Amino acid sequence: MDNEFVEIFPGLGYDSNIYLLNREVLIDAGTGHNTNNFFHWLKERVDPADIHTLILTHRHYDHTGGAVDIIEETGATAHIHELDAPPLQTGDAVTTGARVFRGDPVAIPVVPIREEHEFPIGNYRLRVIHTPGHTVGSISLHEPGLGILFPGDVLFANGGVGRWDLATGDHGTLKRSIDLLAGLNITGLYPGHDIPVRESGHDHVLLARESMMESPLDLMMRRIRYSR
Repeated sequence: MDNEFVEIFPGLGYDSNIYLLNREVLIDAGTGHNTNNFFHWLKERVDPADIHTLILTHRHYDHTGGAVDIIEETGATAHIHELDAPPLQTGDAVTTGARVFRGDPVAIPVVPIREEHEFPIGNYRLRVIHTPGHTVGSISLHEPGLGILFPGDVLFANGGVGRWDLATGDHGTLKRSIDLLAGLNITGLYPGHDIPVRESGHDHVLLARESMMESPLDLMMRRIRYSR
């Protein structure tokens, strides 16, 4: 079922993946450097006016830089955790990483959300789980009926984990967030970058939890070489 519910626009370059859910909700927005390609892809599937919600998993520019273009094109309302909302609302270039991605940040009109907020999507409900550690306001999105998880940059397939050495990140907090996700029913895993996993997603979360048992230095060196 999740093959029909979730469609993916794979990230180009440093862009995050962008997910289209039930042809009405988007998760993440990329840097905006490839917006034309994204809109071409989107319009082949849906009238942009049918998109009513954009959910941003965290503040980083590779996930939020394209948000204003998406909002203007679709009329969607953008949401992000309340702890990551202020730097987007003010157009901060530092803690969003916009300078690193050579972006030109602008203020993004986002609606702050909290833990346990739910987004109704068709017959399903996408639940917000606060999973800090990559950023202080990182969220994961879980639909228990379908067993699908969108962890943003908290973790990736094949045991990859997100960076904690950027502004507002923290290794111990990231570990606790991954421990929390390991307790969920997860079949489909749709991370912020790289490949999604449509089966056995929980196994990949367990691999990420095992990765976090390494020393922070060893894990960081491996993470720098092989993941984001």
